[in-house]
Amino acid sequence: FGTCVRRCLGKPDLVPVVPRGIVPCGDDLGLSGVLNFSRGVASPSITRVEFFEGRTGRVIDATRVDTPRLTFGQIVVFGEARGLVPIFPPAMCPEPEFLICTFRITVDFNADVDESQENNNTQTGRCHTGR
Repeated sequence: FGTCVRRCLGKPDLVPVVPRGIVPCGDDLGLSGVLNFSRGVASPSITRVEFFEGRTGRVIDATRVDTPRLTFGQIVVFGEARGLVPIFPPAMCPEPEFLICTFRITVDFNADVDESQENNNTQTGRCHTGR
């Protein structure tokens, strides 16, 4: 850790933000998004949101989100109202009897941003379709 403090001081650290619990499956996935958790400025990058089958891990739908430049502590939340691509679950969720969809957010999907930590770029969540 001590060597990374000196070496990584000016690097950004992009992390997915997914609220706890089961969030609404609306276009912002319950205010999910991307946060720059470190002091460096993160250049624009790609975030990928995947809906997948919980038992097999098979991806059944994916959306690409162009993530803008983020400064220290800045967060961008998904959704059309915020100028980003809206995120909607596939028409048929893997768990339709419960109206639940499982999703995974991967920030810096193409590894274009040189980050202080590359091992915290993915987070999984669940959303309720309310149908």
